[in-house]
Formats: sequence, structure tokens, C-alpha cells
Amino acid sequence: MKNVDNFDVLIVYSERTAESASNRSYIGLTPFREDTAESCYNVSYSYFLKQCAKRNISAAFATSKDIIGPGKVRSYWIYEEKSWKKVHRAAHTKIIFDKFYPKTRSQKIDYDILFSSRNVRPFNDPYMRSIFADKQKTYNLFTDLCIPTVALVDDTDESITDAVASINRLTDVLPNRNDFLDDFVLKDQFGSGGNHIYRIRQRNTKQISQIMKKNKNIRFVLQPFANFEEGFEYNGAKNYTDTRLIYYGKKIVQIYIRIAAGDEFRCNAHQGASVAYLRQNELPSSILKISKKITEGLGKMNSFYALDFIVCNSKNVYLLEGNINPGIYWEAGQVADEKMTKKLIDRMVIELTLRSGNDVGQSEENVVDQNLLPLQVL
Repeated sequence: MKNVDNFDVLIVYSERTAESASNRSYIGLTPFREDTAESCYNVSYSYFLKQCAKRNISAAFATSKDIIGPGKVRSYWIYEEKSWKKVHRAAHTKIIFDKFYPKTRSQKIDYDILFSSRNVRPFNDPYMRSIFADKQKTYNLFTDLCIPTVALVDDTDESITDAVASINRLTDVLPNRNDFLDDFVLKDQFGSGGNHIYRIRQRNTKQISQIMKKNKNIRFVLQPFANFEEGFEYNGAKNYTDTRLIYYGKKIVQIYIRIAAGDEFRCNAHQGASVAYLRQNELPSSILKISKKITEGLGKMNSFYALDFIVCNSKNVYLLEGNINPGIYWEAGQVADEKMTKKLIDRMVIELTLRSGNDVGQSEENVVDQNLLPLQVL
């Protein structure tokens, strides 16, 4: 293509989170604003691009706002000489490291344009992305293993009343009904990072309505609040904790727990949670049993994904959600998390090396077995 820079890989992030290099009004020097919680991504994605360069993979960073054609963007960011740089030129690739999921009609159009050529491939498995990006779809597929989940149609009293009635019916027939309190959790149906997740005390439907009216562009699901503040004990301490298993296909790559801060129930780093990496023998066997059922239900997938679980006070385990291509970042000062996240990035870059065809002379099986699995923490 004339006047177009060609790359082996383009990272395409949501324009809601990252800034386009073509945004003339943005004077920042990094793709993620430094005054936001997402600023930590600047460090992790600079490492990502440096690791690509070490493996002779040409890679750049763009946003969904930049999409202008199949595998093509109008501008992009690169990282070189220890700094981010904007490039106001079009770029093209055949491999998209996709870090956004369309939530609106216009975003769906852009997404379809990006992958409108059969020669342009997403890094993430499309089937798994469709399941894990939508919390309602995750529940529908793994109903017996998940927390009851009902999508809210809109913010009208009738819709909210219907959703509450549905949750009550689903919860009341559970054999482990006591795993759930009278409170609700209202959360973004397509959200991540612990954003737009609310605890609704005593099933206060007015509070649900108020939150939805303030967030007109977000589609919500409703769930019963699980009783899990004492379900998982780590080093003698108990608090709201979730357990994340990161997979490549059916193989566990990493395991870690996230422990909520103080009285916070959300177990996300952006909400102050701490992270601790575990070995497989430190996990309750019940988590491994359920995770195996899920991976078997997914079929054969050559993809990275994460399964998040909670252990209720009764020791019953529930799938909280799945994540395709889990977040790759670490908070400043989290030495162990930084080390393990870099290992995860390294593994992803190895996979990109295979898909780009730059790792000449090695089969896919050899590259995965020799470079990916020996790095696992298990």
C-alpha cells in the first residue's frame, strides 16, 4: 500500500480508554492519560512493544477511533528511544491485538470494518470474546457454575421490577440459597476493571434506577450479592477475594488472587486490591474442578483468557466472570506483580511471533512447549 506503514501487529485499544495519536487537541505524550487510573498501561505496553522489537516483530499502538479500513488505521503510536511518539500516517497489519469490544452501533461498525477482510485476523478467539465480553452470555452458557445474572432492558420501573423478580426466582431455587445476601450487585454488562459495579443495599430499586439514569450509555446486569468475605483465607487473613486462573488453551499459565482493600468488595487493582501469585497446590480443589468443566465446555482454543472465581463462606465456588486477553499491567511498586505480568506479556509475544511467521525454523508446538510452558508459575 502506498503511503501506508505496514506492521506485523497493531494493538488496537478502545478510544474510551486510550487517546488517538490523531487527536490534535490531546497534548499528552503517552497513549493513556497520566492523570487517570489507566496510566499504568503506558509502562506495560511500552514493555510489550519493546519485547516485540526484540523478536523482530514490527508493532504499533492505535485506538478504535483510528480505524479507517480492514486492518488499517489513520495514525498510531510507537515506542522507541525510551519514549512514546505519535505518527500521523496510516498503518496496516494482518494481525490485530484486539483490546476493545464494540458496545454501541457506531463501535460495531468500526469493529466490522477493521475485520472486514479475511486476511486480517484478531489475536483473540472471536467466539470466546463474544462469550466473555458479555456477562449475560457467560451466565447463559455456564448457568450452573455462575452467580445468577439478569440483563436489565432499560431504566424504567417496569424493567427493574421484572429483573428483580427474575433474580429472586433464580436465586430461590438454588440448593445453596444461603450463599447470597439480600443485597444486589449492579454491574456493567460489558465492563471490566471493576468500573461501574455497585452494591445495592436491601434491594433498593430506587437506587438501581438512579444509577442507570446517570449512566444512560451503559447496559447493566443484576446479580444477588454473594456472601464471600471469609471464603478464601490467605496467610491467616480473610477478606473479599477472587481467584484468577490465566489459561492458554487448556493449560494454566498463571494463578493469582486479588484481595480487596478495607471494606471494598471489588477485587480489582484499580480499586486498591492487592495481588498474590499462587501455586496450583495452594488452590482449593473445588476451583480447579469447576475451571476444568469450563475449559472442556469451550472446546479447543488457541487463545489466552482468564477465569475469575469467588469462594463463598460456605466454601461453594462460583465463576464470577471470564476475560479474553486479560489485562496486562501492574501498579507502581508491585514488584512481584510486575515480574509475573512481564512473563505473561513475553508469552503473548511468543504467540505473536508464531502467528506473524517471524520465528523461522520452529513449529508452533515447539515454540509453545519450549518457551511458553516452562515459564509457568505452577
